[in-house]
Amino acid sequence: MLWFAPYYGKLKHCIEVGPFDSGRQRLEFLLLLEKNGVKIKQSSKVETGTYTRLWTNTIDIKDWQDTNEIAQKMNDLYSNKELRNIHAALVKSITEAPYFK
Repeated sequence: MLWFAPYYGKLKHCIEVGPFDSGRQRLEFLLLLEKNGVKIKQSSKVETGTYTRLWTNTIDIKDWQDTNEIAQKMNDLYSNKELRNIHAALVKSITEAPYFK
């Protein structure tokens, strides 16, 4: 799941994994992501979780009424190199996971 939201005057951008049909599937997918280069916190590697946040970033918005500024800032956040690496690992992991076929 990828989402944007206002956050204390900033624009927040997050990537999360979840929910899955079972906690076991979610854990297996997290381990596959980790194998493919995404850092996963040890505390997230449990079957009881629903969502795991992989990445979060924020950026200042000067004028919340200016749709061009918001669109540009969203693009700036989405173009982040670390995020692009996570995106590539997500795509690879999805193609490798047997339950997505």
